[in-house]
Amino acid sequence: MLASKSTTSQVVSDFTTTNSNTGCGSLVVEFEDLSTGNPNSWLWDFGNGITSTQQNPVVVYANEGFYSVSLSISYAVTSDVMENRVYMYNVYVTDYNEKV
Repeated sequence: MLASKSTTSQVVSDFTTTNSNTGCGSLVVEFEDLSTGNPNSWLWDFGNGITSTQQNPVVVYANEGFYSVSLSISYAVTSDVMENRVYMYNVYVTDYNEKV
């Protein structure tokens, strides 16, 4: 008698930003998927009314403040969600080279 066992990899959701979450005016933030288990489906919610199904999306935040960012991933019958509360803030730069 032959027996076979089918296993499905467990996916674990993880992400980071690949640039600073600061800027002047609108904040452009690149998100990087660090998930394990070879997911083949991504659903991002950036906490500002915008969602994406890209693996590594770029998002523009119009206002500074706290945002709850979540990444839901799946592969076959397994799935996982990670949520982080991030603070996006503006940095105001003064031009000290201005002539008076």
